[in-house]
Amino acid sequence: VRGSLFPAVHKYSGRHREGQEVILDLSRRHGLTVMPEALICGESYIYERLEKDYLALEPWNTDAKAVQTAFHRNVQRILRARLTDFARYVEAEQTYLTDMGTYFFVDPQNEEHHLVAAMLDDVIREAGGGLLVKNGPWLFAQPEELNKGRALQRLMQHRNIPPEEILAVGDHENDLSMLDGNTAGKTGCPASAIPEVRALVSENNGYVSAYDGPLGTLDVLRHYLGPSGPQKRQ
Repeated sequence: VRGSLFPAVHKYSGRHREGQEVILDLSRRHGLTVMPEALICGESYIYERLEKDYLALEPWNTDAKAVQTAFHRNVQRILRARLTDFARYVEAEQTYLTDMGTYFFVDPQNEEHHLVAAMLDDVIREAGGGLLVKNGPWLFAQPEELNKGRALQRLMQHRNIPPEEILAVGDHENDLSMLDGNTAGKTGCPASAIPEVRALVSENNGYVSAYDGPLGTLDVLRHYLGPSGPQKRQ
């Protein structure tokens, strides 16, 4: 099942390399001059920059793909038997099931978001070896052994980067694994981060910005790298 809205949404979501490259290209047109040395996509995949291209880090990406494929095959085997139940709360175009992902896109302001989240969590628990991840309207299944923290640790090991040179900034559940103090030496989050993220950042002596969203991320960067506090918009 592939919802019709997902090709457009995923193109700019940043969850895949292609989406991140689109975002970087747009940023470059607006003045970005320093390109990232590496990308971590979908909590799982690492791509290193070689001149103008981003190439897969192997064998990490191949191994991650095998884990993802086996996990989602098992989750969807259970889920497909219950699609009629899911269809009571979520439209077909809000459902995205492929060999590499199990996603639902539901407005978090609606009660259906919580109902679908509970149903998907039940499926994941029955399948075993996975977690329910919520990120705004996104609800998706993720293998326990693949997350942002572990991918970042692998990149740090590969590039020989010590924790004290890493700053991790996040705002949702899928960011918790890199904000727990075991990976990045410096952590931060915007004021609009979910309570669990704000609490974890505070517990690890990180910086919780007083600003929401992108301004909060900018404030975190300035806190660690320069004068803190973004200029207020007129």
